[in-house]
Amino acid sequence: AAIMTWTKEPPTKPGWYWVREIPGRSGIPGKGKSYLVSIVGTAPFLKLESAHDQAGFRLDINLYNMGEWAGPIPEPQEPEVTPDA
Repeated sequence: AAIMTWTKEPPTKPGWYWVREIPGRSGIPGKGKSYLVSIVGTAPFLKLESAHDQAGFRLDINLYNMGEWAGPIPEPQEPEVTPDA
């Protein structure tokens, strides 16, 4: 499995990503919470989808520009099926 690392570069292609707030950055509230979000569209028209925190509030667009990102998360692979002998 690939290891994801945090980066300050926002996503440039669709997919599922982890995003986290950076405390103390302008417009970013909170204490470093992490969220799982879906990015849809193609650059430069990407948008956050399913981007809700646990309370169901829409994430601030500042998080896109000033958060930290990890991803995209790869799709799972199907297990190999071996015929019974």
